[in-house]
Parts: sequence; C-alpha cells; structure tokens
Amino acid sequence: MIRSTQRKLSFPFILGLSILLLYAAYKTWFGSLKTNDRDESVNVAAARSHVLSSKFNIPNVQNSKGFNFFGNSIQSERRRLIKEFCKQTGQTTQRDFDDALRHLAVNLSSKIIYCVTPKCASRQMRQMLFPFRVQGEPGVPKIWQFPKHEEDIMVETYFKLTFVHKFVYPRNRPLLERHGGRILKNFRLNATQRALKELNDITFREFIEYLVTKGSNRSTSVMDWHWDNYVNICGMCSIEYDFIGHYETMEQDLADFITAAGLSAEDARRLAAYRHTPSSTSSSLLKYYSQIPLEWIDILGQIYKANFEMFGYNFPGPLKSLYEN
Repeated sequence: MIRSTQRKLSFPFILGLSILLLYAAYKTWFGSLKTNDRDESVNVAAARSHVLSSKFNIPNVQNSKGFNFFGNSIQSERRRLIKEFCKQTGQTTQRDFDDALRHLAVNLSSKIIYCVTPKCASRQMRQMLFPFRVQGEPGVPKIWQFPKHEEDIMVETYFKLTFVHKFVYPRNRPLLERHGGRILKNFRLNATQRALKELNDITFREFIEYLVTKGSNRSTSVMDWHWDNYVNICGMCSIEYDFIGHYETMEQDLADFITAAGLSAEDARRLAAYRHTPSSTSSSLLKYYSQIPLEWIDILGQIYKANFEMFGYNFPGPLKSLYEN
C-alpha cells in the first residue's frame, strides 16, 4: 500500500519538476537573446562613435560636464533677454533644434559646443577651440555626425556658447556662389553676360535690395545662413546656451568665457592670446549703409528684429546719425 502510493505520487512530481526545468531553461535562453540584442545595439553605437572619434582624433563621448559656472551679471542679463524673447514669441520647435545641429561644432575633450556664426570671427574661434583639426579635413566635428543618444547627452551636458554681431553684411564668396545670378537678374538693368558669368562686381546696394525685397525673418532660400537671424542659425529658443559673446566686446567676452568654461591652462593661453580687430567698425558700417535709402534700413530692422531684441542691441544703433542728416 505504501509502495503503491509512492509510485502514484512520483509521476505528477516528476512532471511538475520537468515543467519547472523547461521554464527555467526557456527564461535563461530568451533572456540571453535580449541581452545579446541590447549589447549588440550598444556595440554598434559605440563602434560608430569610435570611428567618428578616430577620424577627428578625439576621445569618446563621456556623460560628464564638470564646468565652473560663475555669477557674471553680463551673461545673466544676456541669457535673460533670450529667455524673455523666446517666451514672448513662443519660438521653440523641433525644426529649430534640428536646423541648429548643422551649425554646432563639438570639442569632446573640452566638452564644449560652439554654434558657428558668420562674421563673428568664427574662423579664429574654430582655430582656437579646435586645435586638433587635421590639415585637409573638411572641418571640425559637428553634433549631427554622432548617434542621436550622444547628441542628446552632449546638448544637455556640454558647455554651449556662441558669438553674435550687431550688423551683418556678407563677403563675396557665399554671396557669389549662391545668390549672385538672382541678384543681377532682378536688380541690375541690362546686366551683361560677362557680369552674370563672373559675378564679381555685385554692389552692397544690390545685395540689400535683394534682402529687403525678397528677405524674411524666417529661414528661406533668400535668407542664407551667412546673413540669417541668429535665432534661426543656432536654435536660440530650442537650446539653452551657457555663454553668449558679443563680437563688439570679443576680447573681454573671451576672458569671461575662459573663466566660465573652466578651460585647461593650454586652452586658456590660446584664447587669451587672441587680439580682436573688428572688421565692422561704426565708420565702415556708415560707409556701407549710407549707400541705401533709410526705408531699406527700416525694413532690415524688421527682418532682423529678433537679433536686436534677443541680444540687447539698439536699433538703428551706429546708424543713428544717418537719420539725423
């Protein structure tokens, strides 16, 4: 009787034990698959980062900031003006953020992001901030070249800066390459075939007429990034910048930036050695803008209203004397 009962109990016991063992084996196998998939995904992202980092001779991204912030009243006021403008205009969109990524250069070793802005000594800034640039390389590393999750980490944790300018007027190269033909066809009567081919004698007045006639306060094909509003170039309302430099006070602002970003001694020496020679003094601006009607200057004031309000510039600023004559 006792043996019979033990035999009857042994079958369900063995069956249950088998089910438990099979379940444990399934969990172990399936779990390892998920882990392997996740590890493979991480490894692919790491490999992409390593390839890009090797190309630019820079270390891999780290989720660490470690900067020394300071109570600079000038910077506090500049950031306040930006926040106030963005709050009033509601100009915060994903498109602004995505567009700005094209202009954000990144130094991974110093954990610095620099929004490149034309006519604000941007060439010299890149030389100082990115000394590791290799001769013959197309340029400095940009945020958009990294995986999305690394973009987010860098934008969130790195020290972000840019420099802005009161009045911007273009030099020849980008103007001639992209807009010269349209300017001559629309605003020069009887433009010669030679002028249309060479595009080397476009005047400042013709360029401004192109802007005030076809320009906009939004990014368009006419509003090339070389003369677009900074809010559109750098995504000022989508990215919270730690430091806003003014071209007009560049040497002092660079000294403040060295302190704010906690730069290494080597980086600090390189930036401290810079001597600023403004290319757009009040006298040169007056020389250019005296060639155009005051009505055009007023239209430019509307097109670039965001720049004036966001960065505390007065309009018409250095052009005030033109209105008094």
